[in-house]
Amino acid sequence: MYSNKKNIREKIVFEEVAPTDEQIEILYSMLKDREHSISLKKNISYNEHRKFVNSMPYRAWYIVKYLDSLLGSFYLSKTNTIGINIRTGDKMNVIPSIITYINSKYEPLPEIPSVRACNYTINISPFDKELIQIIESLGGDKVQLTYSIPKLM
Repeated sequence: MYSNKKNIREKIVFEEVAPTDEQIEILYSMLKDREHSISLKKNISYNEHRKFVNSMPYRAWYIVKYLDSLLGSFYLSKTNTIGINIRTGDKMNVIPSIITYINSKYEPLPEIPSVRACNYTINISPFDKELIQIIESLGGDKVQLTYSIPKLM
């Protein structure tokens, strides 16, 4: 997508979610365009989304940009989980920049057995083969498989 990979990584901007009205709109548009989803099983209204964003549920939340282009977003939860939503086809450059940024700015919160791991983890849809490949190329190890259990009658 971009010609100079080093130049891309140097020009990626991480904008912390405040949240402003503009950021809420950006995050909603990305949510609606998301190709792979793990926890969101229904379409939520804009008002539900606005309420969620305003609750600031994450330890840190950023919108990722390159020059004037919106690339995606990521969050860091209070359970040391990273959530990444990138809309560009250049994930191979963007995701390592996100991981580097997180590791340079944030230490994992202390481990709480059965609640929070001592290091960062990332949940990935099993259908997002590209993200799986990128995380594995960065040295990520698969630590568990998680299943959604339907409500039994």
